Amino acid sequence: MITLDALARPTGTFLMVATDQRESLRTMLAEHHPGPIEDEQLVDDPRSVTAEHLRRALANSNA
Repeated sequence: MITLDALARPTGTFLMVATDQRESLRTMLAEHHPGPIEDEQLVDDPRSVTAEHLRRALANSNA
């Protein structure tokens, strides 16, 4: 059974992103994304943003 502990940082805290916080999300993504990040990229499909964060979190928890 997978629990939230698998997604927690070693300190027991969670890294969370509110997908409706465009500027915060834009700043975070800019570290890994070439070129400007347009609003359309952030709001076209919020589920894809969530899915990508979950994929990376799960990958990092298995590292």
